[in-house]
Amino acid sequence: MNFLAHLHIADVTNTSAVGAMMGDFIKGDQWRTLPQAQRIGVLLHRQVDSFTDSHPDVIQARQLFKLTRQRYTGILIDMLFDHLLAKQWHKFHPTSLTQFSQQQYRQLTATEPHWPEKMIDVCRRMAETDWLCSYQTPGTIKLALHKIGLRMRVDAPFAASYQEWQQVHAELTMLFDSFYGDLLLKLPALQRNVLQRS
Repeated sequence: MNFLAHLHIADVTNTSAVGAMMGDFIKGDQWRTLPQAQRIGVLLHRQVDSFTDSHPDVIQARQLFKLTRQRYTGILIDMLFDHLLAKQWHKFHPTSLTQFSQQQYRQLTATEPHWPEKMIDVCRRMAETDWLCSYQTPGTIKLALHKIGLRMRVDAPFAASYQEWQQVHAELTMLFDSFYGDLLLKLPALQRNVLQRS
C-alpha cells in the first residue's frame, strides 16, 4: 500500500501516523528503538503490506498489466490503489480528504530527532504540494509514475502501464473495492498480532 492507504489505516486503528509513514523508511529491527506508539505503527504497516502482497485480488490486479515487468507491478498497484482510495474517499472516511490530509500533514511535519532524514524530506514535500489530495487526479498519478521511472531508470515500463490502466480501469476498481473492504475487516486481527509482538 502507498502513503494515503497507510495513513487511513492508522486513523481507522487509532495508531501512529508517524509510525505508519516510518514503515517505508526503516529496515529490519530498527523499529525496536522507537517510542511504543511508533513501534506499533511500523509493525502494523508491515502486517498490512504482507496481507496486501498475498491477497488474491491484488495478485489478480497485477496480472492485468501485461506490458509491465512483474517486478514493477507492486509499485504500480500501490500508486493506483491510492488513486482509487482518494477518488472514493467519501465511502471510507467521515471527513473530507482535504480535512484529513491537513490533519496528517500537521503530524508528519512535527519532526523529531530520531526520524529518518529521507522521511523528513518526503513528509515536508508531501505537505508543501498536497500529495494526498492530488492522488485524486489521474494526471498526478501519471506524473508520479514517470518520476519513479526516471529515478529507477526504467521509465518505459511505467509509461506503458499508464496506457494499460486506462484499458483495465473498471476491473481494477472492482478488485480494489473487494480487496480494501476485506483489509478493513481484517484490521482488528492484524492489530492484535502487532500488539502481541510489540
